[in-house]
Amino acid sequence: DCRQPISSLYPSIELLMGLLSLLLFWRFVPDPGAVDGPHGAAFAVHFVFFAMLVVVTFIDIRHYIIPDELSIYAAPLGIAASAGLAWIGAPDAVGLRGALVGSVAGAGVLVSVMLFYRLVRGQDGMGWGDPKLLAMIGAFLGALPALPFVVFVACLAGSVVGLSLMALNRRAGWGMRSAVPFGPFLALGAMVWVLHGPQMISRWFPGVHYLLAVG
Repeated sequence: DCRQPISSLYPSIELLMGLLSLLLFWRFVPDPGAVDGPHGAAFAVHFVFFAMLVVVTFIDIRHYIIPDELSIYAAPLGIAASAGLAWIGAPDAVGLRGALVGSVAGAGVLVSVMLFYRLVRGQDGMGWGDPKLLAMIGAFLGALPALPFVVFVACLAGSVVGLSLMALNRRAGWGMRSAVPFGPFLALGAMVWVLHGPQMISRWFPGVHYLLAVG
């Protein structure tokens, strides 16, 4: 119905994507006056990658689900894009091997964590959508050093938000909701990696980037 008011969610997503596209352009197009094929392709691929992450974030926050179409089903797209970017010599391309290893490792890491948590606690600590999402992220970013960085940032941000919500709920006397979606934090970690992750590792852990640069 055209007479229905437009939700504030849609302009929020558009504003966020506008900001992220600008940051991506600065990241992959060093000279706007001389855009070549490899840099332009890198920008386009990562724009699509970020768009999927943004949609996943809002869906997971609102509905506590991560659609397969934006996670595991999108992993082949990431693998193909990574192979194509490497073939044309685009910056920071992980290539076919890196994408395959990243996708398998991304799913494997979180599945292992889930199974261990279930063994210890007797219940699930996260949904199956999170390993599928990390498989898609690994397809675009490779395994090492990107995935450890993504998971670290996700866990750090998730812990801060989760503890803050717990403290707020206790102070206000509200019923504490224990479920905090992890997908948005994985998306955040992936975006931080793309925009500035390698530089952060080189600055803070100068030896790690070279030891792990096999992803």
